[in-house]
Amino acid sequence: MHHGSSTPLARFANSPVSPGSFQTYHSYGRWPGYGFSYRSPGCYSSESTLRFQEVLFHEAGHAAVAEALIPGSVRVIVVNKKGAQTSGFCTLKTFFELACEPSPKSVELGIWDVAVSLGGKAAVEQNLNMIGEGCSSDYRKAMSGLDDYITTGYMQGIPSHERDAYIAEMRPKINSEVSAELNRLFLKTKELLSVNRNLLIALVSELSRKLILSASEIAEIERKFPPVPISL
Repeated sequence: MHHGSSTPLARFANSPVSPGSFQTYHSYGRWPGYGFSYRSPGCYSSESTLRFQEVLFHEAGHAAVAEALIPGSVRVIVVNKKGAQTSGFCTLKTFFELACEPSPKSVELGIWDVAVSLGGKAAVEQNLNMIGEGCSSDYRKAMSGLDDYITTGYMQGIPSHERDAYIAEMRPKINSEVSAELNRLFLKTKELLSVNRNLLIALVSELSRKLILSASEIAEIERKFPPVPISL
């Protein structure tokens, strides 16, 4: 086990901002993670492991979706190589921070959050032809966020004292809409990643070498591979 500056998180250990103020997407697992050498899309060195590839694409997928829809929204991407405890996370700006920024948004923040949640799962499925271990929790998060988003819409114009009963009555319809919209957004997220494949692969390549990418490093990558938004 290594400590101090050799660990990816050491660069952010003294950050004055509490991690709890960020939105963070995690990828956890129990497979060993060894050396990874990126060569070209779909081509990996013999010493790389499936788990390490999975975490790289998972976290880069979150970041690529977030940046394609709202550039500058990712704070940091980290992959922690700890043997059987290999994991990673992608930390984003908060809704409040994004809402206060003057730049126009191409997507509502609630839908953006759902798409970002689905980005890890979509990237792993598209590039590794598998369903990753860290994907189920992201999918549940996306479903929960979409449920809140749609339920809030149903409550508009309903007196507060009647809302609980009304939502209970409409629950079957809401559930059906959530399921249909989640499937639609997952396909759109895959389309977004296909359009931004060069960006995704560049993020994976750099992340495989450095294990951590700061906002400035992500911005540098995007100068070479500009994010391309699509309508969700």
